[in-house]
Amino acid sequence: MAEEIKIIKERVEEKKAQIEKAQLPQIPEKEIVKEIISERIEDSLKNLPPIVSEKFTNKPLPSTLSVSNKDPEAQKLLQELVNIAFNESIPKAVELARKTGNSFLIDSLHDILVKSYIEKNPK
Repeated sequence: MAEEIKIIKERVEEKKAQIEKAQLPQIPEKEIVKEIISERIEDSLKNLPPIVSEKFTNKPLPSTLSVSNKDPEAQKLLQELVNIAFNESIPKAVELARKTGNSFLIDSLHDILVKSYIEKNPK
């Protein structure tokens, strides 16, 4: 199992235990995963200077791209970032996305990571 997926699973279980211990209402697992991935992304963004890498900026992506955009290059880059996130680490994927200077990638990466994790790890 990839290290990042293991980290997410552990944090989901910790969060569930905290909720149960505090006798709070149950939260859907998808929401817990969303929160944990958001935290991983936010932690990754701390102290990262705005760096531009030629590898990811040969063809800059428009800053107005949205999740619904079907641009094959954007989708390919997002899939590469998802693979990096799960196979290596979310911080590494976030750093690469940040280097493009396109905030769309980080937002989209978050959404796709949550969806992919839920699909691959059904309850």
